[in-house]
Amino acid sequence: MYAPDSIELLQASGLNFKRHEEQGIDPEYFGELLISSGLVLLEDVKWISFHSGYDFGYILKMVTLVNMPVTENEFFDLLKTWFPCIYDIKFLMRSCKSLRGGLNEVAKDLNVVRKGKEHQAGSDSLLTADTFFSLRAQYFDNELDDGKFLGQIYGLASSGQAQFSREMTPSLADDPLGFPIDPIPTPQATVTPSSSLVRRQVLPPRHHLSNPQEPGPRASSAVSIKNPNAPNGSDGATNPFAPYRAGSPAVR
Repeated sequence: MYAPDSIELLQASGLNFKRHEEQGIDPEYFGELLISSGLVLLEDVKWISFHSGYDFGYILKMVTLVNMPVTENEFFDLLKTWFPCIYDIKFLMRSCKSLRGGLNEVAKDLNVVRKGKEHQAGSDSLLTADTFFSLRAQYFDNELDDGKFLGQIYGLASSGQAQFSREMTPSLADDPLGFPIDPIPTPQATVTPSSSLVRRQVLPPRHHLSNPQEPGPRASSAVSIKNPNAPNGSDGATNPFAPYRAGSPAVR
């Protein structure tokens, strides 16, 4: 199942789906790299987006390898575990009466100039960032009320209402994208009444690529990548995913 008009738009923008199928990075392998990148699970990493419900849904799919939760509250529990700090420009626009339309229209109204070609990841990301900072400066005096805007996703009715649950139960079902995966736990999040500290334990996907350039998920015992920053002889020196193994201490 897919949206034909979206595919046609991307093809017209220069996206070569055949080349992606043959040479693109496998989603499972990309998810592994994202987990170890330092861009997820950290409250000091800020994600800037525009109408990003689907965007974060796709990313959560890659890092968890399970179906999306059934309810919005469960989705926000999972989202806030992996991405604790999100700003959605489209949601911010609700407090800016003069701003309407999509990213291009808003950028134009804010006198933000696009760099690069439309519908390309680099150009769209840069335009989103420039638009966010311009919007914050012109309409919010460079100060955002996190109690009002942090973690809000435009278009989701329960946005901002879901809180971390004491224990999340993942939705375990056949993968709709056709990946031959076994049910595995998603990250668990707990929070104590006296502290905002969230304790997370992340388990790796069961299928890894022995060759990331070769398309399609393939089962192997492990992926071993040399980490030049880790001390010799340590487990992290050969496997950057060691902290996410089953049975390892929770990541704080």
